[in-house]
Amino acid sequence: MSRILAARDPIAHSCLLARSLRTAASVLLRRRRPAQALPLAEESVALARGTGGAPLVVSLVCLAEVLNALHRYGEAADAIAEADKVKE
Repeated sequence: MSRILAARDPIAHSCLLARSLRTAASVLLRRRRPAQALPLAEESVALARGTGGAPLVVSLVCLAEVLNALHRYGEAADAIAEADKVKE
């Protein structure tokens, strides 16, 4: 549903889609399926870049958690560093 809304009006619904993707990634991560969570977290970050601010920070933190679960520690640190810069 979120993808349909975002396709119809990207400006109004991109944040909703980013949040939906982030939520799905978090659920998959809790179910110990980080490989499946990764593309969702990455897409959430890509969408949140359009608005920046808090939605981007939360998406980057989610991405970092997924990357940590995949033992991609350097990339996870980069995502956290970017989130810290956005917060400033």
